[in-house]
Amino acid sequence: MATLRTAFSILTLQVIAFAAPAAHVFTMTNAPTGNSILVFNRSASGALTLGQTVPTGGLGLGGSLGSQGALLNVTHYLLAVNGGSNTITVLNIGPTKLTVASAIASGGMVPISLTYAAGYVYVLNAGSGTAAGNISGFSFNSTNGRLTPLAGSTQLLSAASVGPAQVSFNRTGTALIVTEKDTSLIDMYAVGANGVAGPPTSYASHGVTPFGFETGAHNRFYVSEAFRGLGPVSAVSSYMLSTTDVPTVISGSVPTGELAACWLVLSPNGEFAYVTDTPSNLISVFSITSSGALTLLPAFNMPTGLAGPLDEAITSDGVSLYALNSANGTIAEFTVNANGSLTPLGTAVGVTGANPAGLVAH
Repeated sequence: MATLRTAFSILTLQVIAFAAPAAHVFTMTNAPTGNSILVFNRSASGALTLGQTVPTGGLGLGGSLGSQGALLNVTHYLLAVNGGSNTITVLNIGPTKLTVASAIASGGMVPISLTYAAGYVYVLNAGSGTAAGNISGFSFNSTNGRLTPLAGSTQLLSAASVGPAQVSFNRTGTALIVTEKDTSLIDMYAVGANGVAGPPTSYASHGVTPFGFETGAHNRFYVSEAFRGLGPVSAVSSYMLSTTDVPTVISGSVPTGELAACWLVLSPNGEFAYVTDTPSNLISVFSITSSGALTLLPAFNMPTGLAGPLDEAITSDGVSLYALNSANGTIAEFTVNANGSLTPLGTAVGVTGANPAGLVAH
């Protein structure tokens, strides 16, 4: 009996070890001749190695998307925008490989950003030519990875051409937020229990050129401000959303002292914000108080040596942070320390495409 019990225990451990999900980081080529997902295997130390290259079946934009959220992780699925073919591809993150599950038209022109909450996905379409930018919603089937358009969910932005940067649900799924770079506006869309968004109400951003943002606890969100890249004046602001989805400033335009703060992610515990600055080649680190106030941490928390950092991703355990380097086709790897500072770990090579976009840690 002891022998059988021991054998069963060993078998159980083997099954658990086999079933444990592999760790990955995903980005995409955004190539106009055919968009592809690049799958990087993530080791226990946080180091990355290029594994699969998986075509999405759609076309990348070729040029810069100028957005945050081009890739989205929903449970064991990865969603990707195809800016050159106006589609969204859903891929299944399997135990051994990434495979395409479905694809659908984005409901507009030039999709650039995605968000998910409570069974619903919204896409931000930047617009092109005479086609105005919009948001459009879908119900998401987590069994087969299929998207179904939500009737009445497509809503315009504040104007026809506004240089949108990102769409995201708030933490409760009751509102959608969109940043507009060219107008320096923040659009708020109330979302009903059926997932359908109403028309937008636009509010002036505290700072110029609101770009990437992330929603946090207590109905707060944190927004980078590039200030058109006009000088070392970029900043980050924090906001509180009222029960009627009106944003109120907590910390207004706290300066980074750098050229163009763009992509922003929060640590899982909500205590730090990390902001990439492409022309300055660095990451600014902010501490966040319990009230949502921001403080720029000292310069030693800003790792240099990056090559045009764009999108960022942080692991769910908050241990590793990654930054997509646009200038040399790499992903910079960092260990996140308890005080929020970053320790460079290494650089992963193999990113292809003139303007790669999106970064997700899974």
